[in-house]
Amino acid sequence: MTESDFLQLRAGMTSDEVMDMLGEPKKIIIDNDEVNQIKEVESEEITDRLPYEDMLAFFGSETKKKEYNEKRTSSNNLICYQYDYTYSGNSEIWNIYLVDNEVVSMTFP
Repeated sequence: MTESDFLQLRAGMTSDEVMDMLGEPKKIIIDNDEVNQIKEVESEEITDRLPYEDMLAFFGSETKKKEYNEKRTSSNNLICYQYDYTYSGNSEIWNIYLVDNEVVSMTFP
């Protein structure tokens, strides 16, 4: 997977749409404690390097961004799809978060 593959994703897509676009994830995490642990580690390591235009394209608007972020932070049913991401010879994990079968956010190294 490359960054351009992931930049085609949009908030609101269903899990089927994600898998049609990217294939089967390396791992699907449904345990809420495990997902929250991943989010905690990410908050310490992730940088916000997605250009504003790409972020806006992902969410659709600033209003939608706020709605999806609220949905992500308030849900106890967050699911994480993990995909391998390769850049400059390095391999990392790209996380896609879903609530109620809807993409609400994604994070990457």
